[in-house]
Formats: sequence, C-alpha cells, structure tokens
Amino acid sequence: TAFQVLVVPVGPQRATVPWAHVIRGGGPAVELLVDENRDLSSLRKDWTATHELSHLLLPYVSSADRWLSEGLASYYQSVLRPRDGRLSEREAWQKLHKGFQRGQAATRDGVDLAAATRGGWGNVMRVYWSGAAMMLKADTQLRLRSGGQQSLDTALAQLHDCCFDPGKSWRASELFAQLDRLTGYDVFSELYRAHVPDENFPDISPVYDYLGLVAETGSISLDHRAPGSRTRSSIMRQEEVLRYD
Repeated sequence: TAFQVLVVPVGPQRATVPWAHVIRGGGPAVELLVDENRDLSSLRKDWTATHELSHLLLPYVSSADRWLSEGLASYYQSVLRPRDGRLSEREAWQKLHKGFQRGQAATRDGVDLAAATRGGWGNVMRVYWSGAAMMLKADTQLRLRSGGQQSLDTALAQLHDCCFDPGKSWRASELFAQLDRLTGYDVFSELYRAHVPDENFPDISPVYDYLGLVAETGSISLDHRAPGSRTRSSIMRQEEVLRYD
C-alpha cells in the first residue's frame, strides 16, 4: 500500500532526523525533518525514521491508548534495524534493554499504565517502554505457542489485510481482541488484562530467561544454550514482509 514520505531540510542539527511524525488525514504519510548537511551514511545510525514508519504497521489508535502505538514503534525501532544490517543482534537487544531500564526507572507507585498514558509527557518513558515490553512478550509468546508459525509480524500482516479502515479509530482492547481472533490465541487480551491496570512495569524476566538474554550491570549478553535462543535470533531476522498502510 502506498504512503507518502515528506522530507523537510532543517539545517545543522544534533541528530540526522531530529524530529518526525505520522500524518493520517488524507492518506498515510510520515514527515521527516532532516539535517541535509549530513552524509547519507549517518542515516544508518538513525532510529527516528524507523520509529515513525513503524507507526504505520497499525491502524489509527486512540490517543488514550498511546502506550500501544508508541510501544509498538519503540519495539520495532530496534527489531527492524538488525534485519537490514544496521545493528548486530546483540546491539539490538542492548538498545531494547536500555529502553526497558528507562521505562522501569520512570514507573511510579500508585500509577497504572492507563493513568500514566493520560498523564502527559512526564510519563513518556513509562508509556513507551511498557508498551514495547508488551510487544516483546506478545512476539515471544506467539512464536512459542504456534511452534514458530506465527509472530507479531504475521499478526500485523493479518491485521493489515482485514482491518485498515482509514476512518476508524481503535481502542487498544478492541484491537487486541481482533488480533486474538486473527491469530487464534489469547496472547494480546491476556497481556492487556495483566498490564494496562497494573502499577508495575511489565515483568520481562521470564522472557529474558527463555530467550537467553543475560543482563549484567546494564549490559546484555546472549546465552546460546537457552531454550529460546533460536526464537531470540529469529526475532531479529527478516522472515516475513511487514506491511505498511
């Protein structure tokens, strides 16, 4: 499906793509503000464009459930880059881990994820990385339950084929129920019930243990003897064609 990319030169900046956003009205589009003075090779280090384009993997999601749209984009900003060679597998997991640490540090007692999402920009790290942690859990569980036949990639491809009405706004609970119907598993609804009303950051330690992600003093190493080590590597490989709308 076609979408537009608007590139706006903005002169010398501290980052190659210092800011970008998705435009839904009049057809899907992404506007990228770009430092035109930088060499094109610097784009290999950029994550902003990948993050914004990843938003187009979902239909429009209500701003009240921003943890879903921003969480998915935060997850894929690291997952997509090793698939095209911009990061190594370990570098990608390291970036996700650092994000999860920021999300955990920003989680406050007495504030559940739904309330944090309503709370504005002061909760950005909690909202974005809680959503990303839920996407990691969903991706891992789908691959495990289906014997590797399904993944977050395939679930989103099915969603694209059935449910991208440009005039519809989705609530996360509704979209998750649709994803469960498409995949035949209750993965997404289970995650919603467990984490949206929860005051704690999603517990990803069981996923780390299964995948063989060993966190030591803030750094990630990969345990190739872990039961899910092949799943861990497959997440960072391009196996399916993701679809944008």
